[in-house]
Amino acid sequence: MKPCSSCFDRSVTFVASPLLSMSIRSRAFNAAHEGSSGASVGNGKMKDTQLRFGQFPQPPSGLQIMKAMLYYAKVIIRIIKISGTKAFHMVTMRDIAKEAHVSQPAVSAVLNNSANCRVSQETRKRILRIARDRNYQPNLAARLLRGKKSGIIAVFTGRTGSALQNEALKLIFRQLQEHSLNCFTVPASDNEELKLKYHHLLARGIEGFISFFIDFDFDRTLFQLPQVHVGVNKADLDIQEDTGAASAFLCRHLLDHGRRRFVFLCDRVGGNIFKHGAVEKTLRDFPEPTELLTLEFFRNAGIVAEILSAAGKGFDAFFCANDHIAARLCRLLRNRNIRVPEDVAVTGFDGMAFAEYVTPTLTTMRIDPGEIARSAVELLVKRIKDPALPASVKIPCHFHCGESCGCRIPPQDTFFFDKMLSVI
Repeated sequence: MKPCSSCFDRSVTFVASPLLSMSIRSRAFNAAHEGSSGASVGNGKMKDTQLRFGQFPQPPSGLQIMKAMLYYAKVIIRIIKISGTKAFHMVTMRDIAKEAHVSQPAVSAVLNNSANCRVSQETRKRILRIARDRNYQPNLAARLLRGKKSGIIAVFTGRTGSALQNEALKLIFRQLQEHSLNCFTVPASDNEELKLKYHHLLARGIEGFISFFIDFDFDRTLFQLPQVHVGVNKADLDIQEDTGAASAFLCRHLLDHGRRRFVFLCDRVGGNIFKHGAVEKTLRDFPEPTELLTLEFFRNAGIVAEILSAAGKGFDAFFCANDHIAARLCRLLRNRNIRVPEDVAVTGFDGMAFAEYVTPTLTTMRIDPGEIARSAVELLVKRIKDPALPASVKIPCHFHCGESCGCRIPPQDTFFFDKMLSVI
């Protein structure tokens, strides 16, 4: 008995995919030969009680699979022919000039950040916006062959970073884009990895690099390109937060509240050397007797007992190295019925956004990530033009008053979302 032609016709017209079509043909063929199994064919209709979806009594042969793959390849080629010119077209300066209604040399002057560029600020912004929206990428090989600069900067980072550092890093990318510069972001764990990746990027034609909060020491004289180093607690940095002056100010503020016995709470003193040194010096220079106890919680299983012991012995001010430590400390003290700020004053550092939401609100020192990003990129651009430029910048910190130090802040009944950032 042979299967009727209508079964094959239905399988062809019902299924668009060749592979599915072959499977249905195979099922129809087997059902037609197994009349005793409960499958019957008649009047162009097939009843199948044994075969269900997903069962393939006779799998397609290798030749059938190859034919199906060839079919799909032809479909893909047809799609590319229809829409490929628009979907896969690499945007050029000519395309940007046409859309911005300016000449191609004007676009070239803006994108190459030419010193002789006479394009108005409004037109410049329009060109940069179009280039960003169209995902314009310069032809690096062509630029290097013509002896032009690549416009590429490397940003070396550590393997870990705080919320403040991540915010500053995002703003560095934005600042580089405003200077018509592209960048590679490269994490590094040690000197050997940094050197290896640096030499790989040299082959890409990078013009300079920014080391961003690298958590290991390296010899900057080994790198000949213009460079800017951003970080904290190191002597040879180009951009760093003025944590020493900020810590001294915060310490004097606690002294003004009548606090005399201080606890400096941090993970490790070595990572907060400028803060600790400033607090120590400020208390030493104070005319009245003061006391400073330093507690480190890194690999210290007994830190909770030490904190509670210090609070019980009359230490009345906790200077915390960052806002995360300060917030956790406030919760610990509140759970042990130690009042903040009535019994113990607490201050943080870094100006994280949650400092305004904890109870009581944290007194902290705010660091502007935008100022870090702007200073780093501007200094690097200057050093690319003049590599001998010795300038360095200290980023000032700003006092943010909360209630944890003892200040009385009037309640605010407003509720708004104008700063959906990780920092104040």
